[in-house]
Amino acid sequence: MTGRKAPSFLEAGMNALTRKKSLAVLSRQFSRIGSSLTFAFEVANLTAAMSKDEKLANSTYDSLRGVLLDAASWGLTLSTTQRLMYVVAYYNKRIGKYEAQAIPSYMGMIQMVTRSGRVLNVQTGIVCEGDGFRQWTDETGKHIQHEVSRKSGKEVTHVYCIAKMPDGSFDVEV
Repeated sequence: MTGRKAPSFLEAGMNALTRKKSLAVLSRQFSRIGSSLTFAFEVANLTAAMSKDEKLANSTYDSLRGVLLDAASWGLTLSTTQRLMYVVAYYNKRIGKYEAQAIPSYMGMIQMVTRSGRVLNVQTGIVCEGDGFRQWTDETGKHIQHEVSRKSGKEVTHVYCIAKMPDGSFDVEV
């Protein structure tokens, strides 16, 4: 948005008393989820994102509220420096308004799955034209071999993910 300050999502269409009550209710809901995130910090992150995106600034209150509650339940901050999740505004033709949606990044998904304890570690890789790459399956599972070429081309040919499980096994997806 150029030259205009985006309204806080709690300001649009609310008087001061309604805004204060709404903020208190939302803060309690956020806290009940049990997230390590702080409500005020995530509201500030969301407001900052709205100041840079007019569609997001015009999104419905309920959808913005949902973004904050998603952040709390996933334990992922809206901070743009960490890039754990993104907030995107979509136009909903049915209601004729923009709605905000939280989308975890791949780094956010890795954080959630490792925090769950079901996966110990996750590594990802990009295979480019000119790299040596081989994949095979045998009686011990799936395997890959990737040798990065110094003359590697710019075209991506494959991406892969290797997850180390608590039992010491690995899961490989290409």
